[in-house]
Formats: sequence, structure tokens, C-alpha cells
Amino acid sequence: MSDRLTEEQRVSRLASAAMQRGRDSRWLRLVARFAALALLIVLALRLHQLWRERPIDLSGADVPVLALAATVSFIAIVAYGAVWPLILKRIGSRAPNGAVRLFLQSQLGKYLPGGIWHYAGRVGLARARGVPVRSSVLSLGIEVAASALAAGIVGYFVLPVTLAATLSISTLLALIVLASDPTRSPLDLLLRTVGRVVRIPVGDLRPTIRALPGIVVLYLPVWAIYGVAFWLAGRALFPIPGHEVLYFTATFALAWLAGMLVVFAPGGIGIREAVLVGLLAPRVGEAEAIVIAATSRILLTSADLVGGTAALALSRLQRRRLGL
Repeated sequence: MSDRLTEEQRVSRLASAAMQRGRDSRWLRLVARFAALALLIVLALRLHQLWRERPIDLSGADVPVLALAATVSFIAIVAYGAVWPLILKRIGSRAPNGAVRLFLQSQLGKYLPGGIWHYAGRVGLARARGVPVRSSVLSLGIEVAASALAAGIVGYFVLPVTLAATLSISTLLALIVLASDPTRSPLDLLLRTVGRVVRIPVGDLRPTIRALPGIVVLYLPVWAIYGVAFWLAGRALFPIPGHEVLYFTATFALAWLAGMLVVFAPGGIGIREAVLVGLLAPRVGEAEAIVIAATSRILLTSADLVGGTAALALSRLQRRRLGL
């Protein structure tokens, strides 16, 4: 009898815990909806501010090319997000359903100061769909490192010759050190430090490093799409020749990398534009470079707004169909 009561108590406790998790989940979804709505408002206001600060005269613009630039900008953002579920699979984790949709929703958070809110939002959204927090954190670490390395590789071609040579020699020396004694390399020291901070064993971090080169390769075409979108934005406003697409691609990748490193600038705003103008001005003129950088920012911000809104609407529709 006592065993039966014990079993009944255990089942009751499990049921109570499940109900409590359901209530907590509903509250979390409610908070997430309000947060997403607030982010949409912030993003729309930021877009309006960008337009007021640097209005673009579209009277002489090639509207079809500008529309194509907007479309390719959106494709670039989706392509960037499509790498994330592949990263999760590479580290042995399950990718959540609608992973790209979650990415688009979380992108709205990057326009808040701090540079981490879109990552934190994605971890929370993935956790609600059964992805362990540790897997999400590891995948985001790989995403940041791989996309930055890919951007650096692409942007390498617009660096001054002396700086490019210095970076090449430094990279070669680092590879020699890694090959000579991996256990005492700066990379191993970095892994141990990161492991202590995030409380993940170094043994679990090493497979993520092995997955890094393949993920870097996946981001290279992503930056190519971003570069084409950036060149199209310039081509819609000024007679930019076709052969400049390579330079525009490298310039955008390097500017994005600079914006990512300055975490206090929401979405790299200001930093990215400064680098773009500095690199483009000698090729197209300073005034033209400012207009192109502003146009690109507005197109990408609009794409984030459209993508985030569409992703939220689809998620809401899916929840209604499931009766949640």
C-alpha cells in the first residue's frame, strides 16, 4: 500500500511539475511577444531616423536595380541564418524546427545596445524548442568565429599591402606554433579559459574547433551575396562598373567585421558606415560613398524588419493552428 501511495505521489508530483512548466512556458511566450513587439517598434523608429538623417534622393535612381538590391539583401540575411542549423548538426545537436525563422526573430535584438541580445534571444527561442542551452551557446560561438574569419578572408583583399603581408606572416607563424605543440598553443589556452567561463569541459570544446574550418567555407558565399547586394545598392544610384563588385564585397565584409567588434554600437551602426566610407571614398568619391553606405544600411535594416515581422507572424499562425 505504501509503495502504491509513493508511486501515486510521484506521478502527482510529475503532473504538477509539468503543469507548472506549462504555465511558465505561457508566461515566457507572453513576455517574448511583448519583447518582440517592442523590438519591432525600436527597429521601425531607427529606420525612420536613418531616413531623416540621410534622406536618399531616388529621383535619379534605377528603381528596378534598387528593388533587386533590397531583395538580395534579404536573401543574404536568410543565407546567414541558414548556416546556424548546419552548425548545430555539426556539433551533434538537433536543429529546432523553423531554425531560420527563429534566427530572423532574434535578429531584431541586434539593434539594442550591447551586441548580445540577438544571441540571447536565439538561445531562449531554441531552448523553448528543446535545444540545450549549452549546444546553442557552442553553436553561436562557432557562428561568430566562423563568420568573422570568413569576413576577414574576404575583406583581406582591400587591406593595404603592408598590413596584408603582416597578417599573412602572423597567421603562418601561428599555424607553425599550433602544429608543433597543440597542447601548449594559444588556442588550447583559449579553450581552457573559455571552458572555465562557460563551464564546459575542454574536451567538449575541441570538436567545435574541428568543425570551424568547414563552417568558415559555408560563410564565404554568404559574404558574396552580401557583397552583391551592396554593389547593387551603389549601382542603383551611381554608374558603378561591374568589375567593382569584388571590391565592394571585400569592403562590406571588412566593414561588417569592424561593426561586430564594436559591441556597444547596435548592429554596428556608425562603425560599419565609417569603414565603408573610408574604403569606398577613394574609388567613388566621399559624397557618393556616404550615400551608398546609408542606402545599404536602410536596405538591410528594412530587410531585418520585414524578416522579423514575417517570422513572428508565421510563428503566431503556427501556434494558432496547434491550439497553443
